[in-house]
Amino acid sequence: MTATRSKRQTEGKFTVLNALGRLVWLVIGGLAAGCRALYRTGPVQTALGRCRQGLIRLGRGIVTGASTANSWFYRRFGRTITLGLAGLGFASFALVPDFGWLYQGVDWESDLDCLAMNIYHEARNEPKAGRLAVGHVVMNRVFDRRFPGTVCEVVMQGGQERHNYCQFSWWCDGKDDQPLNQKAWVESQYLASRIFAGTDKDPTGGALWYHADYVNPSWSKAMAEGPQIGRHKFYQRR
Repeated sequence: MTATRSKRQTEGKFTVLNALGRLVWLVIGGLAAGCRALYRTGPVQTALGRCRQGLIRLGRGIVTGASTANSWFYRRFGRTITLGLAGLGFASFALVPDFGWLYQGVDWESDLDCLAMNIYHEARNEPKAGRLAVGHVVMNRVFDRRFPGTVCEVVMQGGQERHNYCQFSWWCDGKDDQPLNQKAWVESQYLASRIFAGTDKDPTGGALWYHADYVNPSWSKAMAEGPQIGRHKFYQRR
């Protein structure tokens, strides 16, 4: 009975933390959207330029603080407070003129969920480096003008008209996408939050494509082959 009560109390605390985290995320997201709109105006852009170094330090501090807090909760409790916490890092991009244009998505929660889902379905049985690599391919596409500009748009690209013909096969294979392996799902969320906040380096060297090492797709011959990480081979455009 005591163990059950303790578990309920712990779950209750995490429910409160998640709610607070999402509230903070919404507030920061609103402020970031406002900043993104403001810095496009001439006078504001001039003022931001004058304090550019300070803003960059502030942005990096937000990223580091959010990621550190998220990592501590993951190590201590085996879960994240909320994926929203990592979204604080992206508020800095709205403040810094050099980075504000990079990410145009406004629904950070959905984008983080899409990134975590892609890591889970594409690489949950891979070592950590392999899961990070798959996540970074998504972000590399987001920042490449030849692909859509948000995480969910990249993950869901293709398959709208032809079944089982999308960029990431799990998205349109007709199967239930609900994660069943809870441990792998929590780990995917954690890695997604770190990738999204920019605190983990890209092990692929900027790759935009990959495939499993037991297949040899024809498109790979037109690409520049990069590293193999786990069971995936990664590629860039020649």
